[in-house]
Amino acid sequence: MYVYLQIQNENGPDPSPFVSARMFFNLLSSCVLTLADCTRQARHERLLEEEREIMQRGVDVTNRLLSWYSDRLTSIAKRKEMLNKGIVALDTSVHEQKLNFVRANITELNRRMAALCESSERGFPTHGNLAKSQLPQPADETSMWLHKQNKRLTDELEEKTRLLEQLQKEKRLVELRHMTPSAAIRVPNHRHSAMLERPSAYVKPALHQQPQIYMRPIIPTPVKVHDTLL
Repeated sequence: MYVYLQIQNENGPDPSPFVSARMFFNLLSSCVLTLADCTRQARHERLLEEEREIMQRGVDVTNRLLSWYSDRLTSIAKRKEMLNKGIVALDTSVHEQKLNFVRANITELNRRMAALCESSERGFPTHGNLAKSQLPQPADETSMWLHKQNKRLTDELEEKTRLLEQLQKEKRLVELRHMTPSAAIRVPNHRHSAMLERPSAYVKPALHQQPQIYMRPIIPTPVKVHDTLL
């Protein structure tokens, strides 16, 4: 099978007017490979640009984090000076709750950042770090302390909830005692209600009365006496 192609070279047109189909398919394959290489290169460029944007956002957040750390250290130094002078800025319980919140978040952030910094050059965690991350994290003192703190706060909340319910019940009782007579609930007549609601099985049957018979009085008739002078 031959295909007619006009091939241009440096010396001018090729004297042979026919080129084999194998050569034609080789040229076509080279064009397809070139197109695939261009597509792959464009995809790599897009991924590199996306990675650069992610890193830039990370740098911006890191700069903000460094500024936040610096401000916090300055605030701690000032509060320490005030404490030495006998001035307390926050209540002890409020300070403790705030410290618990900061401790939990910074501990988790440090763990994630350390795992990210220990990753390999290709961007994936090394085999040792990958196996370590798959294992369950040991319960350190911080997590145990946070668990105890959470349990203590939950118990306090339940106790306050019960106290609030008891106070509400007492308030309702006081309101009922101080109600006006017109607003008081009318107590129904229990005797009348019992008579109306008495079951039929307990109804006493009426006694049968015998009818009274009225008889005419018997008038005595005079008796005739014989052999008299009358």
